[in-house]
Amino acid sequence: MGPARWPGRARWPGRTRGPNLPIVVDSSDAAFCANCHHKQPKDYTPGDLCVNCSR
Repeated sequence: MGPARWPGRARWPGRTRGPNLPIVVDSSDAAFCANCHHKQPKDYTPGDLCVNCSR
């Protein structure tokens, strides 16, 4: 007997079809550039230039 199927859903509940997308988790203390939204290094302080766009 084969695996059960659910109409209108993927083969198994909770799984979707298509590519597996990576899960991105940012810590609550992460800083992002207001201009380009690039994540800044841990030693970043307000007023420093962005490492990506230099603004």
